[in-house]
Amino acid sequence: MTWHEAYTQVLDLEAKKVVFDAPGYAGLDDWTLHTGEVTVGGIGPQLPAGMAPRWHTCFATDDPDASAKRVVELGGKLPMQPFDTPYGLMLIASDPGGATFYLIRPTKPFGKW
Repeated sequence: MTWHEAYTQVLDLEAKKVVFDAPGYAGLDDWTLHTGEVTVGGIGPQLPAGMAPRWHTCFATDDPDASAKRVVELGGKLPMQPFDTPYGLMLIASDPGGATFYLIRPTKPFGKW
């Protein structure tokens, strides 16, 4: 497991706020959570009213294509194509029961974001 990110309507936590300037992410608010100098998780943009809070869990992979193929072989789904983020190439997947998770080929080692 590489990363956990919380999505909620309540954003009054002590966290380091980051505003991305990367293409496609300009102005996107995100917060990273730290233990000392190590980044341990994040808080995504505030959800619209009425949307249920949730956690996103990311698993690192060196080969997103092979990982995506394996997800499908095991009965999972890929609702969209992989996409680039400031943290690395990411894809959204779900298991046969519908639980959503993310796979990422990170641009930096875990804890260094």
